[in-house]
Amino acid sequence: MRLKVNPYVWVVLSTLPVLYFIYLGTVSSLVAMGSVTPISLSDNKLLNYALTLNPSHSEGNATQALYLRNRALLPDNEDDVKDLTRSYYYWQEAITGRPLWPYYQLGALDTEYLLQAPDYVIQERLNWLMTITPNERGMDRQLLSISMLAWAKLTPDQQAWIVDRFNTANPKDQKYIHELAESYKEYVPSLNAEDFQLP
Repeated sequence: MRLKVNPYVWVVLSTLPVLYFIYLGTVSSLVAMGSVTPISLSDNKLLNYALTLNPSHSEGNATQALYLRNRALLPDNEDDVKDLTRSYYYWQEAITGRPLWPYYQLGALDTEYLLQAPDYVIQERLNWLMTITPNERGMDRQLLSISMLAWAKLTPDQQAWIVDRFNTANPKDQKYIHELAESYKEYVPSLNAEDFQLP
């Protein structure tokens, strides 16, 4: 006996892949538009909509984390710690989706520094980055600049690794980091700017 299937069922089933791709495209478009939304004290509604549709969207979570991090630094933001705490939550969500993607780990390190996390937290995050990014030179500027700001929280081995990373960076990044080290002297007394001299 041949099973008869209602033709409407076939119509519905055939449209499911199309609807799924429309859904993915909608979320990605919302994230893309949200990523260029100017930073203000208001919530980023486009990113909120995107994460409502797909709470586990890694890039959406990372973009929201960055937005909240930058909003926390606005001079008239009275909820800066709250925004940084929320930013950290979204970085963790992004990392859950893509644990080996170093740029999410770097974003989390930045937020941990801004939240004045304990030394061991900073050290654990940097150890992870040192393990997964031996050849990822595209993140040198941000990695080294955050590490220099958090210099007093790093172990001697980590400080030596950062100096070595500087010495093997490309000339443009070396110049950028050298200038940062000179400007950080006043704010980071434990940082020896002489370690970041140009060759």
